[in-house]
Amino acid sequence: MALSKDSIVPKIDGRESFDILVRKLSVYFVQQIQAVHTWEELRTVVYGKQLKPLVTYLVDETHHPAIVNALLALKWHFAAVGVDDDRGISQTRGLACEMVAWRFVTHLTEHEAIEFLCLDQPSQSKDKTSRTVSNGYAGNEEAQPALESTPLLDGSVIDPEQSFLDEDAESSPDEDMSFASFFAGLNALEIAAVANAKKFLSQKSIQRVVDGIWKGDIMFWDTLSTHSTKQAKIYNERRSDPFCRLRVPLYSKVFEVMFFAAFLAFYYTVLEQKSLHRVTGPEVMLYIWLASFAYNGRAINHTTMVFLLLTPTTEAVEFWDAGIALYAVDFWSLWDLGIIATGVAFLVVRIIGMAKDDHKLIDIAFDILSVEALFLVPRYAKRHGTL
Repeated sequence: MALSKDSIVPKIDGRESFDILVRKLSVYFVQQIQAVHTWEELRTVVYGKQLKPLVTYLVDETHHPAIVNALLALKWHFAAVGVDDDRGISQTRGLACEMVAWRFVTHLTEHEAIEFLCLDQPSQSKDKTSRTVSNGYAGNEEAQPALESTPLLDGSVIDPEQSFLDEDAESSPDEDMSFASFFAGLNALEIAAVANAKKFLSQKSIQRVVDGIWKGDIMFWDTLSTHSTKQAKIYNERRSDPFCRLRVPLYSKVFEVMFFAAFLAFYYTVLEQKSLHRVTGPEVMLYIWLASFAYNGRAINHTTMVFLLLTPTTEAVEFWDAGIALYAVDFWSLWDLGIIATGVAFLVVRIIGMAKDDHKLIDIAFDILSVEALFLVPRYAKRHGTL
């Protein structure tokens, strides 16, 4: 396809680091999007002349596996910069990034779409001078395969307000603008969540993959071994460990609701009994359930209630691994921390009160426990989809 001078696409040879790839794409969007447009206008008026050449080039001429990740990371950048953009051009550029990412995916086969959408950005080492090729492309730093303990989003923070668009697209990324570090460990769907790319996520071609992950038709792990490597693939009943089905989000949701119902039952039983001199059976179970909840965050992630205490993920670890950007996307994740903090406060005051045989302290402990209902009831309603 012959391209006009106004539609010069960036040259991508597939060996670029993630930061350079993002910068190359950014130059194109800055050059082509000079006015404010809605999503529908981008689809009908702008796409054919200004965005389709890029999509065609990416589909036919490039073989970089991080294309979708880069487009969505760029969407995040334009959205962040657009906060201070009164004209709204940055927001339009962000929508254009979503548009190109979606159109690109529509040209892929089912297996290719899964690979592009579920490819994790390589984790970054501290040695920023090394360059290695992993998972099919070069990273700024040493790339590591995703394991059970691989962080979702490291603690790196970059300033989205800092413009890099006027720099040479071939130059090395600035140390403070490392998209590779900020999005390390995230796949395209997770980057889309961080970037609030709702238009992209709502498209049918993307929803098919999301639904496949939700129902377990697409699996990330073959076994429950801590040495297993994360790789998205279509579920094969003959080759996969049957216990991996416990990781299916749909099944996890069922176990989660059962877990939380038991949690509420033990909670109200303990409040009703309000034993001052001894620890009752329901109270022991409440402590176990509270510890399980703290140990595995949003409860029953990829496991049964019995297996819960043996899972490798903790709420604290989940928070630090995911980083505030991804973790805070879900408001209820932060709400869970309130449940844990209130439960710990009850336990501490309860222990002190019983050790000192101080009825006043014990009463205070149960008063603290009663506050837990302010967190538990809305959270239970949310888990049932009523909030």
